[in-house]
This record gives sequence, structure tokens and C-alpha cells, in this order.
Amino acid sequence: MHKIALIEDDQTLAKYLCAAFKDDGGFEMLLAPDGEEGVKLVKSKKPDLILLDIVMPKMNGLDALKIIKEDPATSAIPVIMLSNLSQHKDLDTAKKLGAVAFFVKVDMETHEIVNKVKEYLK
Repeated sequence: MHKIALIEDDQTLAKYLCAAFKDDGGFEMLLAPDGEEGVKLVKSKKPDLILLDIVMPKMNGLDALKIIKEDPATSAIPVIMLSNLSQHKDLDTAKKLGAVAFFVKVDMETHEIVNKVKEYLK
């Protein structure tokens, strides 16, 4: 069973994504509502993949990504950024910090996100 950390402040989206992963089977979802809690979760649970929002309270996703990638214990975990922002600056920053992909939430259905995650876990 794959452990996926979902670090997302939009609780409605988090609920739909968790349901989509649960329906697909083979996934354990770990949730955090902000970047600060997300970093703690990642360090303690060591998920197989991280879905990370950018705009969040307490600590944004880019700052969380930087911390995760600087820690040798978590640096190899693939991180997919999720955002409603499709600004090239954020995409470039996320890639430079080590994100493997950048998904614009409004452009994707939840099942598409599940399918893309499965590709990264192969």
C-alpha cells in the first residue's frame, strides 16, 4: 500500500482527493492542512509521494518543499505541486526546488490526479 501525503488547506478538495484515492485502492492518505503541519507529517511518516499545495496558511508550499528537499531523510520523496496558480514563476521555482510535477487543480479531475500519481509511483 502506497502512503500519499496530501498537504492542502482546501478541505473540500482534500476530501474529494482522499475519496478518489480510496476508491482506487492501494493508497493510505496522510493529511495536513498547512505547510508547517505538512513538513512535520512528512518527516514523521515518510510517505511514498507528496501532493503539495502552494498557497496555504502558516507556511506556503514552496517553503515546505524547500525544507523537505533539504532534509536527507525526505529529499528522495517525489513531490507533485498542486495549485490554482498557473504562473510560470511558481512552476519554475517548484522545479528548481525539486518538484517532479506541477498540476493546476482547476485543469484536472480528481481521477486524473490519481492516475498521474500512479505513474510516478511505478
